[in-house]
Amino acid sequence: MLACYVVVVARAWSVPVAWGLGAIGVLYAVFLLAPPQLYTDALTYLDYARLGALHGLNPYAHFPAAVPTDPTYAFSSWHHLVSPYGPAFTLLTYPLAGLGVPAAYWTLRAVTVAASLGALALVWRAAERWGRPPLPAVLLVGLNPLVLVYGIGGGHNDAFVVLGLAAGAAALAAGRPARGAAALVVAGAVKLSALAALPFALLGAERRRRAVVGAAVAAGAVAAVWLGAFGLHGPELRAQ
Repeated sequence: MLACYVVVVARAWSVPVAWGLGAIGVLYAVFLLAPPQLYTDALTYLDYARLGALHGLNPYAHFPAAVPTDPTYAFSSWHHLVSPYGPAFTLLTYPLAGLGVPAAYWTLRAVTVAASLGALALVWRAAERWGRPPLPAVLLVGLNPLVLVYGIGGGHNDAFVVLGLAAGAAALAAGRPARGAAALVVAGAVKLSALAALPFALLGAERRRRAVVGAAVAAGAVAAVWLGAFGLHGPELRAQ
């Protein structure tokens, strides 16, 4: 699979657009509908969501082991660890808690695919804005084996991180530094590691002051939501 990916990326400039986008669509559908893999992350996400939304326990202050009778508990992987995920993603998963576990699982998988496709659309837009051929950029991201197997097949929340990063890149490419920096901050509210891109965006922005203001406003909004929903408790950073 990796060898095929290398060949496609090397010849990306000669791949017809319809073939390239069609390949992404087919592979995304295959990995979405394939039987669940050994990864338990998607069910761990639901375990934390149900811990907060159904059982009334702060997932940043309580372990899943506090409710071992929950149907997701047997399939989750972190029983004695508070949630390592950011507040934006945690709140995003709360509505799934009211669904049955199978429905919640497949809904999360489908939303993950939608997030990944949205990221590819933003990569396309950013490449066009920067005067680069968009298809090679989209193939580089969309056909990456890690994206297909780990992201789509495993239902990992990294798709939402990439969506935020791609939104930031597209906004910066369009000359909107405040929006771009804000998008990167929101991506960091999914996983803190996404904030590694923020200094580069701030330093590279043509209108740096606007980028700093955008980042500050977004950080303030995230902090307000965080404190309102979870208090002073935060994610377990060592697991990110």
